[in-house]
Amino acid sequence: MRSSGPSLTKKRTAIFWVLIALSLAWTAFIFSNSLKCADDSLIQSGGFVDFVIDSILRVPDEKMTVDFAASVTNFVRKLAHFTEFAILSSLLFFVFFVRYEKKARCFAFSMVITFFVALTDEILQNFSVGRACRFTDVLIDCSGGAFTCAAFCIILFAFESFKKRHTTD
Repeated sequence: MRSSGPSLTKKRTAIFWVLIALSLAWTAFIFSNSLKCADDSLIQSGGFVDFVIDSILRVPDEKMTVDFAASVTNFVRKLAHFTEFAILSSLLFFVFFVRYEKKARCFAFSMVITFFVALTDEILQNFSVGRACRFTDVLIDCSGGAFTCAAFCIILFAFESFKKRHTTD
């Protein structure tokens, strides 16, 4: 186990603080999105929704229905939640990895913080016109975090296994 505090090298300490700053900045970005009123939030995601419908799904205008457009909009917005928190938990995972290097601890610490940020994010939405606090969004947010933390744990485990095999040969 890597100890915390003075035993960290200067480079690791610098990386640690950069990751802390990036995590705080990303959290501020998430919160700023939640403080937008519903109309502004829809406008912000509207351009991406149009891109998905026109360029990826290639749905012609004559086949477009209001229900389909609403479904795509909802999916894109939920995917944005998932992605925002996947990025946040990735940053947090590496904050703790630089400090402790224990994957389980990194996963647990980053997920606890991700959960509290997600909960705070949803509560903030109650103060924005036309927005609501939904526990399902907290679950989506946390699933984005859990997905990336699990992926990093798997990648790090595979890397460690590969490294062990090649150093003992």
